[in-house]
Amino acid sequence: MNDEKGDMGRKEVNRMGLKERAVETYLRETAEQRERDRKAAEEYAAEASKEFKQAFGEEPDKINPITQWSCEIHCDGLVFEARRQAYGSEFYVKLSCSNCGELVPIHVLSLSTLGYWLSQKPLCKKCSKIINAEKTTEEQIIEKLKEILNLIKEGE
Repeated sequence: MNDEKGDMGRKEVNRMGLKERAVETYLRETAEQRERDRKAAEEYAAEASKEFKQAFGEEPDKINPITQWSCEIHCDGLVFEARRQAYGSEFYVKLSCSNCGELVPIHVLSLSTLGYWLSQKPLCKKCSKIINAEKTTEEQIIEKLKEILNLIKEGE
């Protein structure tokens, strides 16, 4: 009977050793994954910086890596979010809603598109819904058609 208690005591020690090793392994692997993610985010930020310069002709003032799929770019007082896509990066300028001041991410393709949005008064989704609810259907259709025509002109 004493031998059984001795065996049980040794089993508990072995279990604690397993638990400790498991926790240690988990913590080590988590730290390694965080480091891989940090490096991947920095690599993407460097890549997005080059693509930003190609698209807009300006070197970013500051770049904040976020994930391996996105980063924040500061340039000339503007803040952009770069998002990795299969074909390269997409850039979204963050402009203040002309009604409430909330930041609105707007997809910009080129210097021309950026200029278009900087000359407009962007609205966040909430304010846009409120304002559009007051417009007739015809007015809403005309506005959308004008936006489409402007985008087509920019693509030429």
